[in-house]
Amino acid sequence: MGDMSVKNRSTTTEKGPLTEYEEQAITKYLAYLRSKGISIDDKEVYPKCRVGDREIDAVLHSSDCTWYVIEVERGSLTYTGLGQILHYRHIFQRHRRLRPKAVVICESAPEDLKETCIVDQGIEVFELQRITY
Repeated sequence: MGDMSVKNRSTTTEKGPLTEYEEQAITKYLAYLRSKGISIDDKEVYPKCRVGDREIDAVLHSSDCTWYVIEVERGSLTYTGLGQILHYRHIFQRHRRLRPKAVVICESAPEDLKETCIVDQGIEVFELQRITY
């Protein structure tokens, strides 16, 4: 499975590399996916991925050809985070002509926003404080 760290794959852009918090959050999400049998090679983790004129916190590509766009929110999920992941999924789909899975990684999420994400928009909310794998 390789090293689960995204540190050595960080790329520098105008906004700079991943923060330590983003790096740890994405690494935990990768561990979770791998615990569920989803194979993602470290070479298929793209931190601070530029798509069009936007920079997505991370883009992942699994061995079953599923793409993931990731937004990392420090603290609780906000309306801003929800809007960002919707936009990132849209621009990724427009540029790559395929619809990725959208994921917000956060410490926690208010139930109403989580419901909006999961039920209405098909966005996975990965709450770091509720990790069980």
